Amino acid sequence: MVGLSTSVLRSRPKERGNSVSFDASTESGLLYRDSDAFASVMWKQRGAKKPRSQSYKVFEIGGVLERCCGESHADVYQSQNWFSCPSRQKAHLEGMATSFFDADYYKYSKYQGKVPLEVSEGLLAELEEKGYPLPSSVICSGQGVYVKWYFSTALGRENLPFWDLLQIRFLEVFRDFGADPASRDASRVLRVLGTYNQKNGGRVEALWVHEKNREVVRYDFWELFDAFGCSRIVKPSKQFQLVSEMPTEREAREIVEETAENREMLQRRLVSFARRGLHVVSDLKKLASLRGWDREGIPDGQRDLWLFWLVNHVCLAYMTSHDPRNYHEALAEAAPFIPQGWSWAKFCNKVSAIYQKVQEMASGCRWLSFGGKVWPLYYTPSNERLCEDFKLTPFELQQLDYIRTEDTRAAQQKRKRQEQGMLERGEYLAHAQERRDLAKVLCSQGKSLRQIADAMSTSMSQVKRLLNN
Repeated sequence: MVGLSTSVLRSRPKERGNSVSFDASTESGLLYRDSDAFASVMWKQRGAKKPRSQSYKVFEIGGVLERCCGESHADVYQSQNWFSCPSRQKAHLEGMATSFFDADYYKYSKYQGKVPLEVSEGLLAELEEKGYPLPSSVICSGQGVYVKWYFSTALGRENLPFWDLLQIRFLEVFRDFGADPASRDASRVLRVLGTYNQKNGGRVEALWVHEKNREVVRYDFWELFDAFGCSRIVKPSKQFQLVSEMPTEREAREIVEETAENREMLQRRLVSFARRGLHVVSDLKKLASLRGWDREGIPDGQRDLWLFWLVNHVCLAYMTSHDPRNYHEALAEAAPFIPQGWSWAKFCNKVSAIYQKVQEMASGCRWLSFGGKVWPLYYTPSNERLCEDFKLTPFELQQLDYIRTEDTRAAQQKRKRQEQGMLERGEYLAHAQERRDLAKVLCSQGKSLRQIADAMSTSMSQVKRLLNN
């Protein structure tokens, strides 16, 4: 961890002489990693009632933002993540390369009269004192401050529940700085560097940039996850597969209130069910493609059931998100498979039971207790139930990634290993023996451990293990 000296904390941006040129275009290079994906820019003209939004390919976004810099008659925002199509919905989320929070400190009396630079210096000092990783950048939003940690390696959509958990953790750690709960969503837009805040005319500018060797410091996400105490809540390596479902005896259920005592337990369950939701959504869409429903449409008699379970699991998948009313996300996921001409009202009518649970979730009732376990308000069908409902064949189960039976588990895992380029057990053992033989031959020729390691493109410790075996 790079420490901050007192002199650095007290110096002003211009006096620090950052060697990194940090503007909107530079930051976009840190935020987006897939040049063919899409990012969104949103404008709200001074006095306008509604903003307008436009999506651009990532390779175009730098030029777009350069034209926005210096804009003094509109609020200009950009998405912090990138998407698979021109849409900022989480249903199309493709990758994430930053964690952040928006500190609305000015809403608190103890910060009245303080400028953003003073607040950012206090925040950095507190981070260093508590041993947390210093952010990659602190940006004045014209009124509050954005605090961001950029990633060295991007996260895929499948890790959204873990990303959400870290965002939730920021709200807990930085509550005293006015961390805004609404800013933690993966589809969130934040103000663009070099533009102006129309509320007070404040300029959006970098207050502090964490640099090392003339580069902005970036972090491994999982190191951040661990450093902020998220690993004690849930282990990233643990496989969450919920294969049982809550029984239907409604009279035995009790509502579980969220308290300080059960917060971590509920967060652990939250991530577990959200991952399960993402997995099942992925498999249901894959099943629809396997059966040709993406081309021909879902046949009558199967459409309602498929839509019901898809929407239910979309809502499960986004339980970790800020906004629990994810109905619009469910529609985006289902849109390619529903008949043209369906109205919003008809779509809602088909899954009215889920819609009712969405409303109850939004009102604060999220958890139920039954049989010593805590369950979300949404339905939690087992793999067995889904196999029965969709009459899944052994071939179809082998092609899916998460829904499976004990009989198809091995075949499914074998297919996934082959797709990942992994060797079968027999091939792996043969390959390992070849490497041991090669190491021994090179050793018999008098070569040193370093020379053997270089010849085999491996480490000296691995060469030692090969020779010992």
